[in-house]
Amino acid sequence: MLFNTFIYPFFLVGAVTLFWLTPKKWRLSSLLFSSAVFYGFNGLKFLALVLLLSAFTYWIGKRMQEVENKTQKKKHLWQGIVVIVLVLIFFKYSNLLVSTAKDLMGGNWEISKIFLPLGISFFTFEFIHYLVEMYYGRLPKHTLADFFSFALFFPTLASGPIKRFNKFFESTHDQSFSKNIFITGIFFILLGYAQKYFIADNLVEQTTFLSSPNIAPSSLAVLSGLFFYSFRIYFDFAGLSNIAIGSALLFGITVPINFSWPYLRKDLAGFWKYWHMSLTSWIRDYIYMPLVFRFRNSKFITSIAVIFTMGLIGLWHGSSWNFLFFGLYHGLGLAILQTKVFSFNPKFLPGWLKYGFGVIVTFGFVTLGWPFFVTSSLSDSLLLYQKIFAIFI
Repeated sequence: MLFNTFIYPFFLVGAVTLFWLTPKKWRLSSLLFSSAVFYGFNGLKFLALVLLLSAFTYWIGKRMQEVENKTQKKKHLWQGIVVIVLVLIFFKYSNLLVSTAKDLMGGNWEISKIFLPLGISFFTFEFIHYLVEMYYGRLPKHTLADFFSFALFFPTLASGPIKRFNKFFESTHDQSFSKNIFITGIFFILLGYAQKYFIADNLVEQTTFLSSPNIAPSSLAVLSGLFFYSFRIYFDFAGLSNIAIGSALLFGITVPINFSWPYLRKDLAGFWKYWHMSLTSWIRDYIYMPLVFRFRNSKFITSIAVIFTMGLIGLWHGSSWNFLFFGLYHGLGLAILQTKVFSFNPKFLPGWLKYGFGVIVTFGFVTLGWPFFVTSSLSDSLLLYQKIFAIFI
């Protein structure tokens, strides 16, 4: 079940009504039931997968809790992370790896197409977060029902935001009804649907041809299409995130804000700080900062860490090599920004003018990176760039 289906608003009303009419001690069970129905709507085999992976994650967490030996605890942590990552790779990247191997080796073998479970990129990252926090002992004492409510929470299961266990746990254990929070939730849902249907969907016609570069009429058409696509993807993704945030608030549960005016930031670092914030903060906390801390005396390694982590962010978004290049494009931009090679800070210009210049340059850089995102293959991405640069020939 997706937010943009006809049935979702009715399902949400039913789930919220059931939740608040249920006695307080059974509300988590009510939420679990609704979440299972929501995910089961997409297929019982995928519901079985998320249940099994949730149970495995909780079990690994309990094993870490039961041992005092740090080496043994770390062993359990890595066992859990490896299994979760392998599940993600199998379902999301198997077809990519097989097709790439076939192209390189020239074989004619193939595997049946593996269907992608709804939201697997989101809940696998949440499970890794849970295990790391359990390893460091930073989670409150909780029950199996607490964890499964976190793991299967349907408003964030399909399209995020990527939530953190501590904040979720606090929200679920303060279940007094708040009229203000409820109204705020409705506001976020209406805002999200307005962003999705009134803005993003109305920009589809101006941008659809980008996914099929062969039919792109001209260089100027591609540039204007990318301009509109910048707003289409923002309002589409921000809209879905706001629907999720609002849906969660109807249960009295707070999840992270995912977007905060990213196109009004004066540099690329600011853009990524406020674009898909829950993913950026997850990557920062669990991949980038550990790498930087390990090699903190090397500026070169820090730059490599930026490029590497942004490459992962790119691949996280999709299972084709063009997404990797999308991440590398931004990673290289951030690495260059760190070196301050192209700093622009003339003292004679007023602050508002320098800020405006930074916003325009950042928006332009981000917009020119969308060909790696909007297409379904790296060759199509390069064809779009070929059409863009043809304007200068």
